[in-house]
Amino acid sequence: MNGITKIPLSGRPLVCDADSARGRCRLQEFFAGPENHLVEAAVHAVFDDEPDGYSPLVFYGPTAVGKSHLARGLAAEWRSLNHGSRVEYTAAADFAEEFDEAIETRAVDEFREKYRSLSMFVCEDIELLAGTTLTGTAVQDEFIHTLDALLSSGGRIVVTACSAPHGLSTLLPGLRSRLTSGLTVPLRMPGKEVRLVLLRHLAMVCSIDIIEAALRLLADGLSTTVPELFAVLVHLDESARPTTRGIDAESVRCYLASRNGSRTPALDELAVAAARYFSLKLSELRSQSRRKSVVTARNVAVYMARRLTNTSFQQIGRYFGGRDHTTVMHGYYKLEAMLKVDPAMRGAVEQLQQKWRT
Repeated sequence: MNGITKIPLSGRPLVCDADSARGRCRLQEFFAGPENHLVEAAVHAVFDDEPDGYSPLVFYGPTAVGKSHLARGLAAEWRSLNHGSRVEYTAAADFAEEFDEAIETRAVDEFREKYRSLSMFVCEDIELLAGTTLTGTAVQDEFIHTLDALLSSGGRIVVTACSAPHGLSTLLPGLRSRLTSGLTVPLRMPGKEVRLVLLRHLAMVCSIDIIEAALRLLADGLSTTVPELFAVLVHLDESARPTTRGIDAESVRCYLASRNGSRTPALDELAVAAARYFSLKLSELRSQSRRKSVVTARNVAVYMARRLTNTSFQQIGRYFGGRDHTTVMHGYYKLEAMLKVDPAMRGAVEQLQQKWRT
């Protein structure tokens, strides 16, 4: 398929309109092009008969490049192939909270039995293991011992991260060392060839009427993530449906022209927009307030800044009262998770972003 590999692993549902059948889709495969050429070998290594299976396997990269798709898919496939084996899928922040609770309830032995006797352990967003627990570095030490126990027993370990493990300065050196001892795989946004295959596949799965020329124009003009490709395809379908002629090349050209004409907002503009929407003052968002309404509005501003600009978590943290980048990152992922289950919040963010995405 022109250098593109279709790996049969199911990801989480893509959702851009919860009320529309066309607005929901679950990809049952991960499409890997030349830009992600290591992925196929990494997936095969997990199921290899070799004792370590290149464990731990670390997928790293920016948001929405497929880390969760691969992590969830590998966990599901392992369960399917190894009936009765113990598999645990969790987020690093949840692992930390569970460890805190185990200490408070004097159930540390049960906690260790749960995690150290697994045949596969999948942990997402490892960078959030630091700074999310009351027990400081103790949870990282616990994670290190968990990895050592699993490696000695032949268990498989899959981890996702926002950047390469050696660059995660908030993690203990011992943890970084263990994460880099296996196979580390960078994930990048899909290239043009993969975008075309994905768009064609999404159109087929969602019964969206679009001509080949329009698909090629979209693949050429949209250098973005899979969720956004899906959202654009559904948006164009909604716009074309009243005409009953499907999505043609001209409608795609008009959409790309309007999109390319939009400007990148400044961080201050996004913060002001979020503050106004939630009836707050900008000074409150930039303060140290932990009031729920303030935290929510601040997280919305952080989310938009990461999605609409090239501003780093460090820069955002400095703007919002000198916050540590891991704190800001945690707020981003917390809101991202909320958007998947809260239609009202999803609508609020879409409304706020519309000004810069027309």
